[in-house]
Amino acid sequence: MAEKNLNIQKVKDNTSLSRTTISNLYNNNGSGVQFETLSQLCNLLNCQPGDIFTYYDVSVDFKEIANDEMSNNELDLEALFLNFKQNQEIINNKFSINILCKIEFERERIEFEIEVHCYLKFKTDEYLAIDCIVPKKYQTKIDSLNMPFYAENYIKHNLVEFIMKSSLDEKINVYLNDWGYLESHYDISIIE
Repeated sequence: MAEKNLNIQKVKDNTSLSRTTISNLYNNNGSGVQFETLSQLCNLLNCQPGDIFTYYDVSVDFKEIANDEMSNNELDLEALFLNFKQNQEIINNKFSINILCKIEFERERIEFEIEVHCYLKFKTDEYLAIDCIVPKKYQTKIDSLNMPFYAENYIKHNLVEFIMKSSLDEKINVYLNDWGYLESHYDISIIE
């Protein structure tokens, strides 16, 4: 689309495809492509299906690993909530996750460890924001594989999903059982 100077809106305007469908394809979030969608894109771009799709062999494996500092990850959501309600300075809101990353791209394999720091903060009585900071080491290792941006996005998406299902989420769920409804939102950033 970029080569033809088309954005999502222009594709929507020139086809009968929904904005959601186009956005999912553009952001590599689709789980499949209908033949009609492929046909409309090929007609619009004046190309063949092979000009649109490229296959890359990518595999991702993340594992949470323990270290001596894991015992310091005492998460007290009740204290955080009380600080929020009393407009006090937030204390003890950091949680660290150590992750072993195994990534393979086009038969080149890398393995490395990262420590992700997550900071928790209540925004409302029922909304917990979780900002996770991934170290620059992650991006440096990913860059060494010289992969296209959509393969990088695929790996980052898997990392985000992994973090959301980590021991941090387990600790949050312990509180959810007692509190009832609490919406949590993760924001993952890579330190530049």
